Amino acid sequence: MKMRPLGPVADDVAVAATTVIELRVGLVVRKQGRPRSAHDLLIAATARATHRTVVSGDSSAFADLPGVDFRAGTGHRRG
Repeated sequence: MKMRPLGPVADDVAVAATTVIELRVGLVVRKQGRPRSAHDLLIAATARATHRTVVSGDSSAFADLPGVDFRAGTGHRRG
């Protein structure tokens, strides 16, 4: 799939949406007593904001995040 540039206004909106989601998810996991790294939250928020699935071998970082689609993977491609 080829990605088109969105332009400066759309880029700003995307960054703002990702930031809001990152803050909301971060608050939820802190209340649960399972804080995550800033990088994990940014990855999760970006995936949620763009309706994508996180594929990671680190299931403890993503599996129970609210609103984040997660699939366990090794990170290695074959073929």
